Amino acid sequence: MTKSTKSNNPVQALKLKDVINYFKTIYLAPGKKRYHIYKILKLRLLFIIYDLGLKKLTPLLWIPPIKLLLKRNSRILNSNYYFGLLEYFDMGFMIHLLRPGDCFIDVGANKGSYSLLVAGLCGADVIAFEPVQTTYQDLNQNISINELNHKIKTKRVVLTSEKIVKDSPKIFFSTDYDAQNSIVNEFYSGTKEMTECYPRSPN
Repeated sequence: MTKSTKSNNPVQALKLKDVINYFKTIYLAPGKKRYHIYKILKLRLLFIIYDLGLKKLTPLLWIPPIKLLLKRNSRILNSNYYFGLLEYFDMGFMIHLLRPGDCFIDVGANKGSYSLLVAGLCGADVIAFEPVQTTYQDLNQNISINELNHKIKTKRVVLTSEKIVKDSPKIFFSTDYDAQNSIVNEFYSGTKEMTECYPRSPN
């Protein structure tokens, strides 16, 4: 990962380029286009209902039997719900490759898309690393909802090169870019947090 000085938050609002990207993804995604549009509209309506306090946040079925706890700012997790498998070929390859007894290392697990698929569908064991505190909490929440705590072990650390650790054992990590959070410097104007990092997996 490289240092960044990003300052604008892309998850605050649905912009024109987001709408264009949605329609592009709908066009390219496998499966029925109408079903993808239905799920987008359904989740957008649910967010309005949640905001009005008419209903509590509840998990939604993704790839049976896996459920996801979806929030307005969880762009990648929401997109997986919309389109089934957002990264269709990578996820499909992984699902067909891994088996019970295998161990999958998920570095930068975000809120758990890959970890949940590996443990919930393949039956493999997972070690998931996620450095951002709020994202780490959502990751563990999704694991608990699916009762996969016995299959997925999580650690809140950054895995990086030995050079970065020598320069600074504690680094800043952006917290406002969802799945695109990355190492930033002290001048980053968005929200950030200080996180411990390791050149290898901690004990």
